[in-house]
Parts: sequence; structure tokens; C-alpha cells
Amino acid sequence: MNSLPEGYRAVVVGAGGAIGAALVQALQADPRCAAVHGLSRRGEPALDLGNEAGIAAAAASLRDTGPVHLLLCATGVLQVQGRAPEKRLAELEAATMAHAFAVNAIGPALLMKHFHELLPLRERSLLGVLSARVGSIGDNRLGGWYSYRASKAALNMLLRTAAVEVARKRPLAVLAVPHPGKVRSPLSAPIISSAPATTPADAARSPSRGAGRLARRKRQRRLLRLGRIAHPLVREPRRRPVWNFRHRAGRPQSRRVRYRKVPSPISEKENIMPKSRSFTRTLLAWAWPPPPPGRPA
Repeated sequence: MNSLPEGYRAVVVGAGGAIGAALVQALQADPRCAAVHGLSRRGEPALDLGNEAGIAAAAASLRDTGPVHLLLCATGVLQVQGRAPEKRLAELEAATMAHAFAVNAIGPALLMKHFHELLPLRERSLLGVLSARVGSIGDNRLGGWYSYRASKAALNMLLRTAAVEVARKRPLAVLAVPHPGKVRSPLSAPIISSAPATTPADAARSPSRGAGRLARRKRQRRLLRLGRIAHPLVREPRRRPVWNFRHRAGRPQSRRVRYRKVPSPISEKENIMPKSRSFTRTLLAWAWPPPPPGRPA
């Protein structure tokens, strides 16, 4: 969070969950953070991602307190009505998929709709929504978890699309979808059981580091467009010119050695189409003179 200004203000949505509560504690322990607002369904003001009117009311209540430099959404659902994630196509149900999309994708999208206006115009700000690694399309090698995977993939696309629009008025804003990995919480306890997992306190630190890296990369890209720094990926050619020094008349003289021209694998003599002849003249050279009488052509 070093990229945020001194005395930044933070808002954590989903503060009633394991990761959300850990995020609130980590921000309260930061001496550079001036205020932390934790929002949840049981908090004040109450915030339910399924109720757009409540989202708009919560954003209006925070508008008078000043700009929000850090907005984190730590909400999500893995099991719908006690059902484990689907492993086969035969287990898909429309109601289950609709509920997963409503909580994991549509709710955060409505949150960005009403809360992105609280971000400052000329200061660094971060808006992050916790995603999941299983939402990656390119990293899907095991299959299964249809509703959860698809809803998190939709969330990633929503954040990417919103980042393009938000950057037009707030060029210093960063929108990110960090994933904390496997976290031991009531959300994932029935799934991961005794598998290795991180604690909510450790997971609360990883989104902060990831958002900070994204902010630094965005600043580097902006400086690259302005031409103030060199591109870090631009390297010098592997073959560099060699300078040989020879002594002439008592003082060294430099001579630059040029690269040796590599001959073509097919020489001009072996080429069936000589460069000095056109296609028509080449055909005439092959067909002339005509064969003698009585001998087949």
C-alpha cells in the first residue's frame, strides 16, 4: 500500500467473512490508513450485494466523508444451499448457476457501478475484488466446478472492462482481481478439509502486495508512454559489433569488424529461375530448339 497517499481511507465490503475481517484488522494496524469502513449484511449501513438499492444507499452514506482510496470486496459463494460444486454436466441446475453468478459476478459489478465514483480523480486509488484461480480459462486443466469457475471468469472480465472506463476519468486508479489461494475459512472448509491452506491473516496480506505491484506496473507503463523511462524488456542485440585495435604509427587505430554475410543455402546457379531472365524467356530456353523429326518431344 505504499503507493497510496498518506492518510488514505479504505472500505472493505464483506467484513463479516473470514478474509474480510482479516483485511479490516490489517488496515487498522497500518499507521498510514486514516479510516477503515467495514461493510456487511449485518453492519451499519447494511450492504447486501443482491440489493442494488442498498448498495446505492451505502455509497451515498460514504460520499460525504471524503474520497475512498482503497476499496476491497471480499465476498463470494462456493456452495449454494449446501450443495457441493458440480463435477459433471449432469449436475448443473439453472437456479444454482444463477445464484452463483448473482453473488460472484453481478453483485461486485453493481458495487463498482455505485462505488467507483468515490475514488479520487487525481490521486492513486485501488479497487480490488477477490477472485479465484479456478476462474482462469487458460489454467483450467481439471474441469468441474462449473458454476463457480464460470462466475469467477465473468468477474475477471467485468473488472477488466471496467478498468478501461474508469481510467478515462481516473488515470491513477487501479482495478485488480487478486486471488488469495486456498484459505481455511467457513466458505472452503467443507471442500479443502485437511488440504494445505493459508490462514485468513496471510491471505489478507497477499491482495495488498498484488495491488501494490499492479500500481507500480501501471505507473511504469504511463512513464513509458511519456518517454521518460526505457522499456525494461527492450534488450540490446545478442550479436554486438567487435572493435579490434591495431597499433599504427605508434598510436592505436580502431577498426570496426562487420558481420560476415551468411551465404544462401541455394546459390543463384542452382536456382531454376535465373534472375536475369523473365518467366517467358526461361520457358523459351527450355523449349528451343525443337526436337528433330521422328523423335518424340
